[in-house]
Amino acid sequence: MLLKGYQRLGYTNRAEAFHGFSDWLKEIIKFNELLANCVIYSNACAITASAANSPAAEGHPVDLAMISPCIAHTIRRFGGFALDLTPPDTRLDLAPGALFPTGRV
Repeated sequence: MLLKGYQRLGYTNRAEAFHGFSDWLKEIIKFNELLANCVIYSNACAITASAANSPAAEGHPVDLAMISPCIAHTIRRFGGFALDLTPPDTRLDLAPGALFPTGRV
């Protein structure tokens, strides 16, 4: 009987160790997310500072509301389309009797 108790204790310790490991993994994932957010924030600050300082150094007014780190004006989501808005030519240059034959073959 004593051996079974030690076996149960061993299983319990393994389960608790796994739960501790999974908690540790969750903390690592949260840390990685925090680190990635810090890098993104740092890059956005650097882009904004360089985009604001270079025109200001040249004497141009700076509007920070127009600065975006995302380039969207050159991206065409559904492709480029060339539309021909001229009306089509509706004249029919057909031989007489082409549409309505007289019945003679």
